[in-house]
Amino acid sequence: MTDYSKKDEECDFLQTLSSVGDIHYLIYDKAQQKYRASQSLSDMLEIPMDGDIKNIKVLNYIDKAFYLKLLGSLKKSSDKFELTVNYNNRKIFFVVQSYQVDIENSSKYFYIFIDISAIKEIEIESKQRDTLMFQQAKMAQMGEMISMIAHQWRQPINAISASSIKLSLSNTLGRLTPDGVEEHAVFVQNQCQKMSNVIDSFMSYSSNRSEEKNFHIRDVIKTIHDFVSVQYSAHNIKIVIEIDESLNDTIFGREDMLEQVLLNLFSNAKDAFDKSTQETEKYICLRYMKLNEIVIEDNAGGIDDSVLDKLFVPYFTTKAKGKGTGLGLYMGKRIMNEHFNGDLIYKKIEDKSFFTIAL
Repeated sequence: MTDYSKKDEECDFLQTLSSVGDIHYLIYDKAQQKYRASQSLSDMLEIPMDGDIKNIKVLNYIDKAFYLKLLGSLKKSSDKFELTVNYNNRKIFFVVQSYQVDIENSSKYFYIFIDISAIKEIEIESKQRDTLMFQQAKMAQMGEMISMIAHQWRQPINAISASSIKLSLSNTLGRLTPDGVEEHAVFVQNQCQKMSNVIDSFMSYSSNRSEEKNFHIRDVIKTIHDFVSVQYSAHNIKIVIEIDESLNDTIFGREDMLEQVLLNLFSNAKDAFDKSTQETEKYICLRYMKLNEIVIEDNAGGIDDSVLDKLFVPYFTTKAKGKGTGLGLYMGKRIMNEHFNGDLIYKKIEDKSFFTIAL
């Protein structure tokens, strides 16, 4: 086996490299099909420090896709890629930097392996926490939506009950006519259709539409408006929707995530009105007047300046105990940052709050 580190400077470099934790190297002589690995890499994968490369069953350690990356590196003077090694029932994650270099007057391939397994584990844990937070926030909203459904059903159920009483009374008094029966039947059918539409809207929101695709912002706005309009009207909150019809409103992403952000902003505004003592007309206005920008305005008094720096902090809430998870605005900002390459921004002007969704 050729001594690849014969020169003093080469030896010093390899020794220095080997002393750095989580960094390993391998030198490959393609012409002779021989390799030399660092002691740390040899110990990690339990392979000889040097020998014939054909004696290492590479595909036992890495998947075919990563194997193709290694082969591709042999066609380049330098390359950088991530590599996942499966060994001893665990995954080891590397960033690999390869170089084609001259060592001892012959061309070799020099691979530096940087172990990023600890970083990957943190990333995985972070994604799991984000998923849990997202589900917590969505479940809280689902509970509120069920409350909305109950409220929106109450009126048609009462109307159907009143219609049935009137129908029975007419029959008792002998005043029931075919036209009267038909009138009541049509009325009941219309009320049932209203209830069915509410359920359709709920099913549309709660269905698993987690795939990324092109969708219309107007459709999302309509879905949210259909949810909140009746209940908010019962709280004397006027819902105003302003849309520039000339805007091309197609966007790519997850439709359910944008719905979640919007619904949370409406919900927060309603809760703010519940705490407000003002006597002016209450309103929530959604404006979609600029491309890829949605503004939610309310006149519930605005958010107190003392908590503005905590507005997007997870688990912080100004709501009464048991009425808020403190995840809505935090997840809303995360969704806009990471899934729509945008932002969620708050601004207060006098007694009004403005949340801007930048898509």
